[in-house]
Amino acid sequence: MKKTSLMVLGVLFFVVGCATEKVAPNALTLGVEYSWKGIANCSNISPAIKVTGFPKETKSFSVRMSDLNDSMVTHGGGKIPNDGSGMIPSGAFDDYRGPCLQGGSHRFQFIVNALDAQGTVIGEGKAIQTFP
Repeated sequence: MKKTSLMVLGVLFFVVGCATEKVAPNALTLGVEYSWKGIANCSNISPAIKVTGFPKETKSFSVRMSDLNDSMVTHGGGKIPNDGSGMIPSGAFDDYRGPCLQGGSHRFQFIVNALDAQGTVIGEGKAIQTFP
């Protein structure tokens, strides 16, 4: 019962938290790529992320990571200014907690939103990789 209540609260927090960003009706689909190569287990250094297909009006990227095998764990992410390259460097986020697995592997998803000057989502993309 307690685990179910916590799961409901976690889903509610995720849905409410995501609802704060306004999404443009013509938001583009972004290409998102990343790799776990060189990232150690329990490291709080985020991998580099490559974003393609973002609109020229993109002022920043909003990034969050989730564990598709354990939705109760919050991994964070953050917002980073767009320098025009589409590259989000490794270690770019202060509010990031990397995978810390005690055996086995999990699937992780990075969701990247391109934001305009008003904070409206003008592009959305995601990528999924297994760690380790």
